[in-house]
Amino acid sequence: MTITNQYITTFLSSYKIYEYIKDTSFYIQSLNPYIFIETRNSSDAKIVPDYVFKEVESTLFKNDDLSYILNCFFDKLASMLYFKNNNIYVKEEYFQEWQEVITRVSPLIIIAYFIYKNAHSNDYDLIDKFANSLLPCIYNKRLDYMLNNSEIYDLHIHLNGTTESDIVWQDLLKTPKRIISDYIEGFKKNNVKEEYFELGIFDIVSFKKNIYEVIKFRKQSECNYSIECEISFFIDFFKKLDRQIGFQEVESFYKYILIYNTNYKLLVQQLNQIGFDNFQKITDVEIREFTEKDYKKRFQQIKTIYNHDNIKLEGRFAPRKDMYELVKRIDSIKNSLQKDLNLVGHFIKKKDIYNYEIVFYKDKKLRAELKVMTNNMIRLLSKSEYRKLINGFDAAANELHAKPEVFASSFKKLRSFGYNNFTFHGGEDFIDLVSGIRYIYEIIDFLEFDSGNRIGHATAIGIDPKLWQKRVGQKLYISRGEYLDNLIFVYFLLQGEKKFNKIKPKLEEKIYKYCSEIYNKTYNIQELIEAWKLRKKDPEKYFKTIDENSISQMIYSRYHTDKMVIEKYNQKIEFETCFFSSKELKRIQNIVIKVLNKKNIIIESMLSSNKMISFYKSYKEHHISRWLLKSPKPIVVLATDDPGIFATNIKNEFAHLYLILKEKLDNEEEIFEIIQKLILNAKIYMFNNE
Repeated sequence: MTITNQYITTFLSSYKIYEYIKDTSFYIQSLNPYIFIETRNSSDAKIVPDYVFKEVESTLFKNDDLSYILNCFFDKLASMLYFKNNNIYVKEEYFQEWQEVITRVSPLIIIAYFIYKNAHSNDYDLIDKFANSLLPCIYNKRLDYMLNNSEIYDLHIHLNGTTESDIVWQDLLKTPKRIISDYIEGFKKNNVKEEYFELGIFDIVSFKKNIYEVIKFRKQSECNYSIECEISFFIDFFKKLDRQIGFQEVESFYKYILIYNTNYKLLVQQLNQIGFDNFQKITDVEIREFTEKDYKKRFQQIKTIYNHDNIKLEGRFAPRKDMYELVKRIDSIKNSLQKDLNLVGHFIKKKDIYNYEIVFYKDKKLRAELKVMTNNMIRLLSKSEYRKLINGFDAAANELHAKPEVFASSFKKLRSFGYNNFTFHGGEDFIDLVSGIRYIYEIIDFLEFDSGNRIGHATAIGIDPKLWQKRVGQKLYISRGEYLDNLIFVYFLLQGEKKFNKIKPKLEEKIYKYCSEIYNKTYNIQELIEAWKLRKKDPEKYFKTIDENSISQMIYSRYHTDKMVIEKYNQKIEFETCFFSSKELKRIQNIVIKVLNKKNIIIESMLSSNKMISFYKSYKEHHISRWLLKSPKPIVVLATDDPGIFATNIKNEFAHLYLILKEKLDNEEEIFEIIQKLILNAKIYMFNNE
């Protein structure tokens, strides 16, 4: 985002500013230190000196009149939009900037200002177009035609986190007491507190009072609580600003904007919130819970503002341990009247809490939960009405918390009952790039993935290793055992390669060193590889048949049960990110891509999600162009992930892809051949029970 827009969005969304002015009058000179510090600290332009920010600030805040400032700032943001065929679109050259702006400022307010300025005669006809969604796209006639006249499948969309944030705000206006109780409940969690603290919300009771205060102001309007009415409310007030209304009313309007956008930022991942942990905080905030009990609202945004009725979903939902709750959830989805909806149940990865006194192998608690949920799903699918609806299985959440091996038994049991549609989140978040690559390989091997199965994200086999090394720095910390596993994996993967002998000595040295430190003994590397491969086995069953004369089986047993081994395995060590060169890392990535291609396994790629969670500063850095333009080319489908949290939809994801390819290729025919292929891939590889 440009520094100018960083200043503007700070001014329009800062809770700290609200706290400062709520008991005093607005005075821009006294606010400048707040605006400067917050803008600079939330900027991705970290190497830019302060004086550059100060120059922008002095230009933007020449006038002390709040009405004038609001008009200027919204005029600047709305300049990224334009009219075409009685629809609103984003100018192509500003699409990424727009995407970044709407992480901090609701698009509803900017759209309202644009309509107010540009459509005086038919304001209210236009407003109806935004009943479903508030996310305009770029206009390209060929892309528009292609997306309007093809069946578009979004094969990776989580039903929690789908609803756009402005819809949640309308529910807050209607039932503040009910939803504010969710604020308070979420605030009890430490990771959610971090989310609040980051926005300057340190006192949840004070925040609650501030919400009620701005709701009082909003209730003065005759407009009720819907997206259309909210846009009308803003249009009417922008008209008032032109009539030189009293300062107190303008200030109340500004305060409403600040709280509106603060609430918006709690529900949308911010540019400086990098990594899956930050995404998890947003899902745990819980203030979407009330709105998303009605699945119809979740599906509203799917049609986009252009009223597409050709978009079909494979929605992800989390199975429940309680059979009654599971059936209740599925029935709620089933009754939402969403056409052409297929469901994929995704088991949740959870961190292992190891108690040496009562636990006899790793991840025992999660394995037991998975066993119950798997049995529940099999029972549910014995009924034809559910079997038609639920078409596949997945595992989601933080991959640092649970490995593919934990899910091997559940996936094997589902397969034994005739279910073969599997996907799995992997290679999305990782300490070491090799960890992410190994995670993907373990999905393939340990879960016995085959033709038509899919992997979600797989960033680790797409990201440029040079870029990863540059972004994370020279040294990182990782558990000793995970690093040993990575070295064993690389040895296994490369041992048949011609250039393996060049890195074999340094690999062997490190493997023997960490093996000795963990197991207090040096094992043969082939035995270590065999022991690693045994992790796909169910420990509860496998321990009954372990041969004490088998070294690999004894290593496997010690990995699960030996207290000393587990403690040393989990101890943190420092490692050099360039231990493997970028060329070696790329070779490892390409080998795994070839394994995927050989087995006809598909990658689900999510551009906005990856940009926000991974190591990318811009869409053009995304690895999708590598996968689509350079060999080896994996089979790819495009999807949205959590469109409410990333402020996107499937049409906008294709628009981002189009602009990425446009930078790489000068041939429109080639660009649209690729896009058409991705549309077809999704249709071919969607899960069904035929």
